[in-house]
Amino acid sequence: YRDTYTLKVGSQIIELHHHRGETDDATVVWCPSLKLLLPGDFWIWAVPNCGNPQKAQRYPSEWSKALKWMASLGAELMLPGHGPPIIGKDKIKEALLDVASFLDQIFNETITMINQGRTLNEIIHSVKIPLSSKPYLQPIYDDPAFIIRNIWRLYAGWWDQDPAHLLPPTKQQLSEELCSLSGGAKAMALKAQQLANNGKLAVASQLIEYAVTVLPEDKEIHMIRSLIYEKRKKKETSLMARNIFAAAERDSKAKL
Repeated sequence: YRDTYTLKVGSQIIELHHHRGETDDATVVWCPSLKLLLPGDFWIWAVPNCGNPQKAQRYPSEWSKALKWMASLGAELMLPGHGPPIIGKDKIKEALLDVASFLDQIFNETITMINQGRTLNEIIHSVKIPLSSKPYLQPIYDDPAFIIRNIWRLYAGWWDQDPAHLLPPTKQQLSEELCSLSGGAKAMALKAQQLANNGKLAVASQLIEYAVTVLPEDKEIHMIRSLIYEKRKKKETSLMARNIFAAAERDSKAKL
């Protein structure tokens, strides 16, 4: 179906409604006589999964519109695709609009900065992520920074506005030059370790990747790399980020 499809099962009318969110062909189910809403993956009891770094394009703005539409239905029982139900018209409406507002703030700030000509890196580090104590707005699965990247990809393309990244050298070439400037790959790795010990894990990760690219079998470098990603893994709240960092840690430990 394209927009809506209505089924009759016994005496019940079941409406299927198309919305774009986690995929471009998502379905929301609404049973009017029962005031029953089945939002599918639009609701996961966490920050919405609309920035997944390992999946196809997702649609934060349309996701928000779908949540607002669901909030207007007057549902009295919501059975999500993930997690426990929500019972009560007011609670359902509040929850849906809270998440819609969260997405709207990220979307609007990101689009404003894109229109200002800001780079992707600047935007990721400038957008103010809404903070909330509500359980369904915690970044335990997706990371809000990933949502910003997905908005950028949809509206601004794959280029991040850094001219050096348009037609870049190979990672090997860049790593060799940077390690040469720093006194070699092992010196680069030791600097990464120092930064990690000082809590600068993002920069440490960047440097250790240059070092391991130049000396991919060096056990000392892999030891440092595994420790850096172990620290990053423990610091992250997002399951996606933790798992990716855990994989990097595991790969380096396998080289020891």
